[in-house]
Amino acid sequence: MTTRTSSKTVTFARPFLLKGIDRTLPAGDYRVVTDEELIEELSFPVYRRVATMIFVPAASGHASSVEM
Repeated sequence: MTTRTSSKTVTFARPFLLKGIDRTLPAGDYRVVTDEELIEELSFPVYRRVATMIFVPAASGHASSVEM
């Protein structure tokens, strides 16, 4: 199965909450990655999203640590 991945930076102007993360995340730039797979049974190319991930700073506070 053919998979494609795209990445973009999303900017939040204010602190925000995400379901599954038990703390408020600070305003700023966040990397969002989307994985899509090709649906091969069709006569034209169509991709279906299979995963979307946002990278946020880890709760530990280390500059190089992230949660996904």
